[in-house]
Amino acid sequence: MSFRYKHEENAYSGGPYLGKFEDKGTGNIRAYDIAASFKISETWAYGITREIINGKPSVEINTIGLTAADTEREKREYDFSGSRTNFSLYRDRGLWNYGIAYSAPAGLDYDLKSTVNAVSTKYKGALDLPRTLALGINHIWAGAVSASIYFDIVKTFWSDMSFVDPVTLEKQNYKDSVSYHLGIENDLSSTLQLRYGMAFIPSYEISSVESAYLTGGFGYYVTSNMYVDMGYAYGRRNYLETWQRFNSSLDGRIQESIHMFNVSLDWRI
Repeated sequence: MSFRYKHEENAYSGGPYLGKFEDKGTGNIRAYDIAASFKISETWAYGITREIINGKPSVEINTIGLTAADTEREKREYDFSGSRTNFSLYRDRGLWNYGIAYSAPAGLDYDLKSTVNAVSTKYKGALDLPRTLALGINHIWAGAVSASIYFDIVKTFWSDMSFVDPVTLEKQNYKDSVSYHLGIENDLSSTLQLRYGMAFIPSYEISSVESAYLTGGFGYYVTSNMYVDMGYAYGRRNYLETWQRFNSSLDGRIQESIHMFNVSLDWRI
């Protein structure tokens, strides 16, 4: 998966504009899955997946004031790797199906290079990506246009990721969140599927603020055992906030956007 992220906070204090805080991230994250599924009855099946994750994203953290003296630019370059195990239980009832999935925490080791005003410092660390618990419902519509509708509710245990930032030494206390996902898959042919959907995902910092996502993609059966999937997601949120920074109370307008592009190849034995 490749992504491009931007978070911009325009800051005001009692009316006058003070400047802005800007985070920009780019990079690629790769995952390699080994999965197995087993039928335990006519309608029930369970699965287990071992997922290996690595990536080299970079983040620019800029404080842009009204003068050069009030401006600071930092670049963080990460190199991380880790793994986790996912479990699922699924019931196939024909036109209506449902399942539950659990992802264990992903233990990541990372190297971090932080560059501020041309001075670089290197760090090493470890953290756990949060657990997730998902409940999904699927309905197959056998009308004039063959389609499947998917609805998922996902709880993400962001509080698992409470940690101290290695650069700022600030403690990050994230909040658990529940997100909602709706998707539709149309069979254009026996080998080609078109998918599109939307999701509402709360912030792990401010639970009352949600990002809205639109998604699209397609899947193609190269052979009966090989499947290629391509997808794109765009997320955005805008909101107003009052916060404390540099011992001052600031009012801000926050704009945030993210673009994600994913390509996967599945091979079934």
